[in-house]
Amino acid sequence: MEFQYRPAQPEDAPAIRLVALDSWHVTYRDIFTPDYIAQFLDRAYSVEALEHSIQRPGRIFEVATTLVGKVVGFMQYSNSGDGSELTRIYVHPNYFRCGIGGNMIRRLEDQLRLGRISLFLLCSQT
Repeated sequence: MEFQYRPAQPEDAPAIRLVALDSWHVTYRDIFTPDYIAQFLDRAYSVEALEHSIQRPGRIFEVATTLVGKVVGFMQYSNSGDGSELTRIYVHPNYFRCGIGGNMIRRLEDQLRLGRISLFLLCSQT
């Protein structure tokens, strides 16, 4: 299966929200309560919050899509004089193990190769 990668646009926010909802419930189900996940997603992944993040200066927000344009993953990172930080990266559970996350990380590495990279990760084995 092939995927495309491109900068996110504000009109991608509803699709990004759906990826976040499904991936958070799978990824964090053994870490956080369902109520916590729902409250966090309502706050951090509302369409309005995502539109703001996509347009925020100093932040790079990219999506992974199928060849027909369906958003199946996303990442956001910042790039400043102090270094760079990956702030979020998620793939829809139906597309786990398809190489999307690895490709997004490679894209990030390529773009930041000359700078410092600092990462804060919450990981799960799925």
